Amino acid sequence: MRRDVLLLSEMIEAADQAQKLTDGITKSFPDIAWKQPVRLGNRIVHGYGSVDLEILHTAAREQLPPFAVDLRRVLASVREGG
Repeated sequence: MRRDVLLLSEMIEAADQAQKLTDGITKSFPDIAWKQPVRLGNRIVHGYGSVDLEILHTAAREQLPPFAVDLRRVLASVREGG
C-alpha cells in the first residue's frame, strides 16, 4: 500500500506541474480537457469523503490514454514554436 501512496503522490505532483506548465497554452488548445486531471487530483488529495478505486482505475484506463495523446500533440506544437 505504501508504494501505491507514493505513486499516487507522484501522479498528483505531475498533474500539478502540468497545470502550471500549460497555463500559458490552454487557450491555444481549448478542445483538451485540461481541468479533468486537476479535478481528479483534487479528489485524490482531499478525499471528499472517499476515493473510489474503481473510478481511479477507469480514469487510468480510459481517460488518461486519450489525454496523453492530446498532450503529445501540444508538446509537438510547443516544440515547433506554435
